[in-house]
Amino acid sequence: LPVLPLSQHVNGDEAMATGAAFYGANSSVRSRTKKVFYMDASKHGYELAVRPGNLSQEHEAGWQREDVLFEAHSKLRAKKTVKLNLAYDLEALLLENGNHVLTWKIVGINAAAEKHAALGTPLISLKFELDPSGIVQLSSATAIFDEPIVETPPAAANGTNPDAVGSNASANASTDGTGSTEKAATESEVPEATGPGDASNASDTTSEVGANASNGTPGASSSSANTGKPKIKKLKVPIDVVEVFDSVSPRPLSAEERQKAISRLAAANAADAEVAKVAAAKNSLESYIYDSRSKLNDDESCQAVSTDEERAVILELLTQQEDWLYEDEASAANASVFEAKLETLQASVNPILARAYELEQRPLLDEKIEKVRVAINQTMEYVKKNMTWVDAKEIEGVANLTNEFEEWWANVTQNQSTRALTEEPAYRVHQAERALHQVASEAQRLTKIKKIDPIPYSDYGRGYGGYGGYGGYGGNGGYNDPKMRAYYEEMYRNFGANGSNYSNWWNSSNFSNFTGWNDTDYMRSYYEHAARNFSFGNDSNSTQGGANEKSEL
Repeated sequence: LPVLPLSQHVNGDEAMATGAAFYGANSSVRSRTKKVFYMDASKHGYELAVRPGNLSQEHEAGWQREDVLFEAHSKLRAKKTVKLNLAYDLEALLLENGNHVLTWKIVGINAAAEKHAALGTPLISLKFELDPSGIVQLSSATAIFDEPIVETPPAAANGTNPDAVGSNASANASTDGTGSTEKAATESEVPEATGPGDASNASDTTSEVGANASNGTPGASSSSANTGKPKIKKLKVPIDVVEVFDSVSPRPLSAEERQKAISRLAAANAADAEVAKVAAAKNSLESYIYDSRSKLNDDESCQAVSTDEERAVILELLTQQEDWLYEDEASAANASVFEAKLETLQASVNPILARAYELEQRPLLDEKIEKVRVAINQTMEYVKKNMTWVDAKEIEGVANLTNEFEEWWANVTQNQSTRALTEEPAYRVHQAERALHQVASEAQRLTKIKKIDPIPYSDYGRGYGGYGGYGGYGGNGGYNDPKMRAYYEEMYRNFGANGSNYSNWWNSSNFSNFTGWNDTDYMRSYYEHAARNFSFGNDSNSTQGGANEKSEL
């Protein structure tokens, strides 16, 4: 095969971002994406060195075990289990590329072995994992003991004596001339260990050890039936693991050190926020002083609504506050001090600025009110002329609201004309605009009222099954349908065929005053319609038609 040049379209920074994106896509639980097949591996190799952790405990002199946990370029999330048969505490050293980076103190093995001394030497299981960040973790340490358990056999059915059953079985075996051997089921997995310190790859499974019965003798059968089958139960005792970085440099922070670092960072952030708050408050005070001084000295509206004495007092106050900004007290002041001084200045300056604003806006308000007044009058004239279905109470309500505004406007303008410009205004511009907007909105609302025409009886239910609808009078299949007209005429002519004079039924009702009828609006419409369009005689074969036939309204 030809040798192809390596692709160099992705630099180091892009490769890191691309790998992170691939990892996030594969690990996401919210968005479903097609799996990106790539190998995320660690470039470092890791070895494990295990030795006795407490020399005062009974141990094999000079014992130490070394093993390769993860070779270089191993895939992340790889796992490995190391198993040892021993009864003393351990010290495990992790080496990264031959450099000591971490020590694990595995404490509690000796105590567990002494507590369960009758169960023999435990099997120590150490489980390691190369996590997604490429860091080796000792996820768990467990001491496993083999605990034999004897199960009591179930009682024989129908009250049979187990000894008798054993005797009978033995007798049958002797008669047949063959020996019977009972084998106990076993599930044993013995760790491959030649000494107390050897490692083993044995799995954590339950072992059952059974003893063979005797060669079919009655005594052996009876003893096996009475004592039951011994089994081995795995007793697992968790062992404490402590990380130690005493001889490691540089070492990671401990939990206490991390908490202290977080506290220092939070305090530094709070101090920075306070500094920014003080700077903002100081800038606000300083800019307000400069803007207020400029308006009081140069703005004609401010000068018109204030006296010379009033401006002189405020300007002096502004100068004092400006001088204070350059004193040592201001350098050490916090944000609340600057905010309090700003509020003091605003209490003196803002009334003048507000009166100046009202002075500038009042001429514009007169023009605006006149335009809106014309628009309201035109709207009301349109509603009265073209929208006659609008209730008179609605029109009267808008008219009353307009009159109230006009009275209020005349009153406040008259009051304002008698006041000096340096006094508080009789009204605010925003008050007039709000009241004017309310009147205009009510007038505009009238134009949105829709007309609802009443439905006459001849059009009522013009649909399936209603009068004039499908199957109704005058509709499809009704009296005006040519296909059904002959049927209806024949039916009317034969009303009296059985001896009943149906025409007298109509004569019993007075159509002029609706005596004896339902006098609702709907039925009154029906009666009037029937009286105008039908004429029946006194004879039973009277019909409707001919030259006097009337059509529906």
